[in-house]
Amino acid sequence: MTKLAFIGIDVGTSGIKALAVDLEGNILASHNEHLNIIIQKPGWTEQNPLEWWSATVKSLKAISQSLKSQKVNFLSIGLSGQMHSLVILDKNDNPLDNAILWNDGRTTEECNFIKERSGENLGKITGNPALEGFTAPKIIWLKNNKPKLFSKIKHMMMPKDYIRFKLTGEKFSEPTDASGTLLYDIHKNKWSSTMSSILDIDVSLFPKIITSNDISGYLKKDIAEQTGLKNTIPIVAGSADNACASLGAGVLNEGSLMLTVGTSGAVVAPSTKPEFDPLLRVHLMRHVSPKTWYKMGVILSAGGALDWWSKISDVKNIQDLINEIPDNPKKKEDILFLPYITGERTPYANPKARGVFFGLNAKTSRADLTYSVLQGIALALRDSLNLISTKNKINNAVLVGGGAKSKKWQKIIADTLQLNIMLIGQSEGASLGAAMLASCYSKEYFNSINEVASNWISVKDKIEPNHNESDYYSELHSRYSNLYNSIKSEYE
Repeated sequence: MTKLAFIGIDVGTSGIKALAVDLEGNILASHNEHLNIIIQKPGWTEQNPLEWWSATVKSLKAISQSLKSQKVNFLSIGLSGQMHSLVILDKNDNPLDNAILWNDGRTTEECNFIKERSGENLGKITGNPALEGFTAPKIIWLKNNKPKLFSKIKHMMMPKDYIRFKLTGEKFSEPTDASGTLLYDIHKNKWSSTMSSILDIDVSLFPKIITSNDISGYLKKDIAEQTGLKNTIPIVAGSADNACASLGAGVLNEGSLMLTVGTSGAVVAPSTKPEFDPLLRVHLMRHVSPKTWYKMGVILSAGGALDWWSKISDVKNIQDLINEIPDNPKKKEDILFLPYITGERTPYANPKARGVFFGLNAKTSRADLTYSVLQGIALALRDSLNLISTKNKINNAVLVGGGAKSKKWQKIIADTLQLNIMLIGQSEGASLGAAMLASCYSKEYFNSINEVASNWISVKDKIEPNHNESDYYSELHSRYSNLYNSIKSEYE
């Protein structure tokens, strides 16, 4: 009997991940291909788009071959990808240069220029601050520093849009990725002529915007032959990685929340209104569902801070470090840890901020410091939660990423944020979200993205906070915030 399945592809920074999912949401096969990061100068990060493409073809071929004996009929393909990274093409649709990545830090001067030129328009139109990670500063940098190369640009697009173009021969963008460019009107769902004029960037170089689950084209015959797939497979537009990860966690509706604890951390909250923070401390992006946005706070070093502490402690297995923490650590002599080892995004947008241990004494142990690192990361998540949930009461959060694997850390996060922490059955993140988008393009099997989520995503465990200590954690967060404010002048 032939099985029906959907494919999700995530164009990540560390690798390309593809997976196949059946109608019930079971993962039939998955494959990862490693990607290299090119560092030409300190603070610069780039990747070769052709390496993304080669890895995508290998991944699709691996999925096809691994399921060949099972007679699987692949119904559609969806895509996800790293946000903000800039792909530039020439008149022949070939990459002119490496893609400048989302974590590249070369564009501080360009960000200052955008802030000065755009003023209030920046927040009112785009809903986002001008930060080095976004796309528009990269375009201005190329214009200022590589004018000959810049003059040859005929098309600009995001990573997953480039891969989709290679799969189908068609050029499109979609709202969730467009949201991260600073050239998109978050309210009108179109490229902003106002921001285009202010920044002197020709937005017609970007593709037409379609919705995230629209069909963008069909798998080209030559690619089908290379991968072992059929060339009639429709390719769905897909979405940016954060939106796809949120979909893959079942976080789609206002009142729901996703906490991501990977190398970095994020707090993602869907909203039915495009309400932006006047101080631009949190991001406002389009979500995959029509007329839905999401607010997002970003922590630059979440799991990254714990990895750093593991290396400093000379303990290779992080779980061994966490296991040293007693079940009921003493709270009267709290050591505060600011996890700003690579600067901080939310709420301070301060690339010069640095990590701090505060409150050490002669009896401080390694376990005490490990606990303070875990709690410091949780307190950073609370910074974002406080900004996001001022109008909407949130009681539950889906936790994904490395933080979802440690019971002690789950409990620390639940207590610190005073939220019920929900753990889902499968945490495949953005690639699963891409497959979910692929599954509902025709409405033949699912009528909506919400229906897919309710069928595929289930809560397997729930960690409840100790509500009796709510006042303690409020006071602890105040101390945490006061510590940063007391020493921030030292970062200048």
